[in-house]
Amino acid sequence: MKAVLGEWQGRTLVGLAFSLALGLAARQEPWLWLLFPLVLLLLGRPVRWLLGGVFLLIGVSLAPSLPTRFVQEFSGIADQFIVISAPRPSYSGERCIVSDGQRRLVLQYSTRFNIAYGDTVFVRGSLGPLSKSGFEYWKYQGVSGQLRASEIRVMRPGPMVGSWGQSLRRNFVSFTHRHLSGDRAAIVKALCFNHDTELSQELKDDLRRSGTIHVISTSGLHVMIVAAVLTLILRVLPIPRWMQIGVLVLILCVYAAAAGIRPPMVRSVAMVLPMVVAYLFRRESDGLSVVAFSAILTMLWMPYAVWDIGFQLSFTSVLGLVLFGPRQWQSSGSVMGYIGLRVRDLAWASAVATVATAPLLAYHFGRFSIMGIVGNLAVAPVVGVITVGSLGAWAIEGLLPGPAGLIMRAMDALAAYLQVAVKLCGDVPFAEVSTVSFPPAWIWVIYMLGFSLWRSEKRPADAEPLPTL
Repeated sequence: MKAVLGEWQGRTLVGLAFSLALGLAARQEPWLWLLFPLVLLLLGRPVRWLLGGVFLLIGVSLAPSLPTRFVQEFSGIADQFIVISAPRPSYSGERCIVSDGQRRLVLQYSTRFNIAYGDTVFVRGSLGPLSKSGFEYWKYQGVSGQLRASEIRVMRPGPMVGSWGQSLRRNFVSFTHRHLSGDRAAIVKALCFNHDTELSQELKDDLRRSGTIHVISTSGLHVMIVAAVLTLILRVLPIPRWMQIGVLVLILCVYAAAAGIRPPMVRSVAMVLPMVVAYLFRRESDGLSVVAFSAILTMLWMPYAVWDIGFQLSFTSVLGLVLFGPRQWQSSGSVMGYIGLRVRDLAWASAVATVATAPLLAYHFGRFSIMGIVGNLAVAPVVGVITVGSLGAWAIEGLLPGPAGLIMRAMDALAAYLQVAVKLCGDVPFAEVSTVSFPPAWIWVIYMLGFSLWRSEKRPADAEPLPTL
């Protein structure tokens, strides 16, 4: 136990991330103050205790208050707002979160209007309440009501990254419609740009029951896939290493804006930053410190993220994989041996992610999928291929329309396979189990017990180099 505690104490960023999270969440859940002594134990030294206290106070100062539900209806409202979230598709057009400095609202608007993250816009329309279920979802992002726009004018454009991302997403949606249709087109758009409004309810149910619903949420897995492919491409270009990293970060930021700047996506891009800096100095990054660094950046930028279920699931699954996931340095002398190791690693990673997120799923939704291990093993290999293949075909269509069309036919077949695989897994009678409700304190107990099982494993001196970005 002492050795495990020493491993945690050697990573100051982990303790600081927990301090910041406690400060942000304790206003709504005062019992969380009782956990701060554990964070001090995690930090280890009096000097670090002081730093932990500073991060705790920063969290308290930034801690958001959950809004009250807006109940009145007003028509003919005309006011100026700032777009504070990346626009995403909705069932009636697009939507984003806007703020007038005093309140946050969901802005619903037609796709004939073109706005982007960071824009200052003049909106004319009607202001009203969200449904009860809608408010329960949106309140954790500080939203109290919805604004339906009849007119939108951009008064001052935001950062170029936001408008680039918006243009790219809309262009990709049009490209997909030209080559695919139905649930297969919806799967490709959901995988690549989090455009999930066109998925049928039946497919969503199959994804949930099979434990693979996370694959349609563009987040860590998708960013790492895109980052890995871009790194391979940039390595062969005759440009300095620092310039490769700059191009990579810029493209990932535009991709994040296109897929929706949500906490899981911010976490994913933030994780790439220390990894590429380590690559710049020819060093390997520390997984726990990288996760903690990305958590701190995400919470400082988006204080409401601490209540976001996507943020919680994203960090929990990644932390589980860092602690208990397959080790990258294993190798084999034959092709079949290599394939066998990778299949085993994939199965183990699927099991770890399923177990790591089960307590949160049980708490928030009262159920979790026990078919997640099999479901993820079945679909994980094609998720990367569909993502990279579809984005690649889209990129070359202007120059090579024929090959782009052929690639999209292959993507259509893979999307059909994914659809069948999740249906087969989801149709198993025991695919999903219901759980009893329990207090949130139990989640902390479960995860602390899990963390205590971790044992650091030293990489052999003659092992294969870890893949870096």
